[in-house]
Amino acid sequence: MDNLFPIHGGCDIHIEGNIMIIDASGPWNMEYFTQLHLSLNEAAKNINIKHYGVLLRLSGQAIAVEGGLEIHSKFVSKSNVKAMALDFSCCESSPISKKLFTKAYNLANIHFEIFDNGDDAKEWLVDALSP
Repeated sequence: MDNLFPIHGGCDIHIEGNIMIIDASGPWNMEYFTQLHLSLNEAAKNINIKHYGVLLRLSGQAIAVEGGLEIHSKFVSKSNVKAMALDFSCCESSPISKKLFTKAYNLANIHFEIFDNGDDAKEWLVDALSP
């Protein structure tokens, strides 16, 4: 399917052990979320989807077009992610973005925490994934 508009926002995904690290820079449009979900499905092929966590590092203006985070919330709610750590240390819109992501991940019923320090976020996630 061709995108109606060019994708706004960027994303880089890589795997470290049982942690999927997502570097996402916003703002994001609907086309971004379509591509993001395809990329996440592809990345999931390289991780044990029965026991993994996500370190989401947000940068730029982490704000989505209306309805974008709701669609993302529905996508994430179908995943098996055990825990998510959200790193806002490089986010230019932290106050509003934290509220938006809190709402989205609460709707998805995901175990998550918000951090302003990347090291703290990763440490919490490693602990959350420990047996």
